[in-house]
Amino acid sequence: RARFFCDETKDVFREVAIKVGDKEALQREFEAHQLLGVQSHIVIPPTSHLKDGELFCLEYELAQHGDLYKYLETFQGGVRQLTAMQATSIFLQVVTGVANAHSLEGKGSIIHRDLKPGNILVFEGENGRPEFRVTDFGISHSTRKTPSVSSITKEPFRGGTPDYWSPQQKAGILNPDINPDKRDDVYSLGKIWYQLLANKFEDIWSDLEGQLNKISPEIPKEIKELVMQCVDEDRTEDM
Repeated sequence: RARFFCDETKDVFREVAIKVGDKEALQREFEAHQLLGVQSHIVIPPTSHLKDGELFCLEYELAQHGDLYKYLETFQGGVRQLTAMQATSIFLQVVTGVANAHSLEGKGSIIHRDLKPGNILVFEGENGRPEFRVTDFGISHSTRKTPSVSSITKEPFRGGTPDYWSPQQKAGILNPDINPDKRDDVYSLGKIWYQLLANKFEDIWSDLEGQLNKISPEIPKEIKELVMQCVDEDRTEDM
């Protein structure tokens, strides 16, 4: 749907990430960032570029360490695995970004709807520590009804990544009366947390609870329970 590539702007000595792709998705993403502004653990709002009066691409700050997939591949290249506490520390940064999008003061909520490791970018933070930020609001949905953000408040853009769809998202593909809500993101977050704890991203979706108990004895019972609450079909919006 869209792709990133590096643009070395040598005259000003900087590298940026340029995103091109579906115009509707780019417009939704740009409008979402207009509402979000600068938020902790969400990528810095992009600069828009027009061609013939229409949105052509978005320019972002370049993520030095790629996405979460790449980061964990590099981490595990040293034959190391994340401990439960390291995995949860990364997860809490991601949750902070999503929580900020869900609770915009006076602006309603923005539901991301496509949370996955590939949409979590890794930047160089303070003291060289990695900083994890949420990106790609191309199919996001805003609960705020205002003409100034028309693209992200109209009929939900159907799409996303099936492995991370919530049950409501799956049902919404066939039933347009089912609107996005925060539970979609909560469900996806639970799967990401599970993968961080498991230190792998391949197809491990069956019997999550059983597999979680086998991963490592060091994972506290409270963490296991929270993961399972996130992926429970009866989960709440404000976990």
